[in-house]
Order: sequence, then C-alpha cells, then structure tokens
Amino acid sequence: MYKSIRNLVFIIMIELLIIVNSTDAQNTPEQISPEKKILIKELLVVTEANANSKDILNTMFAQMETFLPKIITTQIENSTDIKPEEKAEISKKTNEVSTRVFGRFKELFQQQVNFSQVTEEISYELYDKYFSQEELKDLIVFYKSPTGKKTTKALPLLLEESGRKSNQILTPVIQQIIVQVLDEEKKRLIKQEEVNR
Repeated sequence: MYKSIRNLVFIIMIELLIIVNSTDAQNTPEQISPEKKILIKELLVVTEANANSKDILNTMFAQMETFLPKIITTQIENSTDIKPEEKAEISKKTNEVSTRVFGRFKELFQQQVNFSQVTEEISYELYDKYFSQEELKDLIVFYKSPTGKKTTKALPLLLEESGRKSNQILTPVIQQIIVQVLDEEKKRLIKQEEVNR
C-alpha cells in the first residue's frame, strides 16, 4: 500500500511540474524607446496590472489546488494495482500529501517569485512588440474611460470564471487522457521488463 502511495506522490510531483511548466524560458526583451516605456508604464497603471496580476496568480493557484486532487482521485479509482478496499485510504493519504505539497509549493513560489515584477517585465516586452506608440495612447484613453475602468475591474473576474468553467469541461477529459497515458506507459514498462528478462 505504501509503495502505491509513494508512486502516487511521485506522479503528483510530475503533474505539478507539467501544470506549472507552461512558461517560455527565453525572455530577452528588445530595447524599448524611453517614450514607449513611459506609455507602457502608464497603461500598466491605468489597467491596475499589479493588482490584476495578484488576482491572476491567486486564480491560477486555486485552479491548480482543485485540479490536482481530481486527477489523483481518478488515477486511484482507475488503478488496477490497488485493491478496492485500499483505494479510499490511499486516496485520503494522497490528497493529504497533495494538499501539503501544493501548500509548500505555493509558499516557496511566493517567496521566490515576484509575480507582479514578472508580469510587468513580460508586459513591457509584449506591449512593445504588438502595439505602436499611437495604439498605446489609444489604449490609455480607453482604459481611462468608464468602459475601460469597468473592463479593468471585470477582467480578473472573467478570467477566474472562464478558468473555472474551462476546468469543469476539461478536467474529466484531462483525467481520462492522463489515466490512458499512464496506463500505456505502465504496459510499455512491463513489456520492456519482460523483454529484458
């Protein structure tokens, strides 16, 4: 039973890395003109990018926190290696481990990553890449308008709700795919082990 728990903890760690590993390692921004930097900075202020980045981070954490246990539970329920009478206990223990591991991940992430700063750096690069100075001025005018201010307030809520709805739709599919991939890998390893004997 504890070997199964150890294996599931390993799977949790791999899944956590897969979920988190969606960023591009290359971040080499080109030189941005001082005038354009000022416009981008103003845009970030009027869009409340700092506050919104914190909301986005919290939404991402909340989604990861609910998504991970669902995947684990599905894997345990579909496992043929675990006796039916052991599944509930293993599920409980692995969910406890998942909660503890994710809590520690979240704590360390917040200690080691200034997400607002990362968001700002990325924003400079992307706004420079996709918008001219005139377009940035237009965006600033828009975000200073009542509709723009409403958009600024609503965007984190839209992202949170769309993320939640996406999870409702995609989680069962993702769980099935993960179970299928792990089952295929398990069969491949068993077959390879038989060939090596």
